[in-house]
Amino acid sequence: MGANHAVQWDRSLSATVDYMQYLEVQIKNLDIDFVAEEFSEEALRKNKVECTTSDEVSKKLLRKNSFLCDPDEQTRGEIGYPTQAQLRQRFGIRSAILGTNEYKARKEYERTFWPIRERYWLDQIKNFSQRVLFVCGSKHIESFSSLLKQQGYTVSILDKKFDLL
Repeated sequence: MGANHAVQWDRSLSATVDYMQYLEVQIKNLDIDFVAEEFSEEALRKNKVECTTSDEVSKKLLRKNSFLCDPDEQTRGEIGYPTQAQLRQRFGIRSAILGTNEYKARKEYERTFWPIRERYWLDQIKNFSQRVLFVCGSKHIESFSSLLKQQGYTVSILDKKFDLL
């Protein structure tokens, strides 16, 4: 399931309420056993939240936490994915400002490393024998689902994407 990451943590957005309701319906309708997502403990601290909205829904319906699959900064360095510090050093501080040329260049560069990051996600969930609903950024949907299919997984991409912001 693709989403703008803000709906995974920002409970003040109206889109977040819609996202949580949609996630709840999908968990029930698809008989989901586990929710995993592109998010990390580090991202929780950065956004000053205790849990993601996906985790909140997962605990309510499945009585278990969602599984946070995104690598933290240290792990990024270990797996060959650029850290935030490395990206800032390469593209400058303006690369963190949405809409700047530096931001666009940084995002394009970072995208070349997505296969490493998506393989990391796969490694995190590959031992689950249950039905997993994976939440990631909408731009990862095609490449991550392709990787999953190559590895023999059955994949269904949900129609509704919460990249509305």
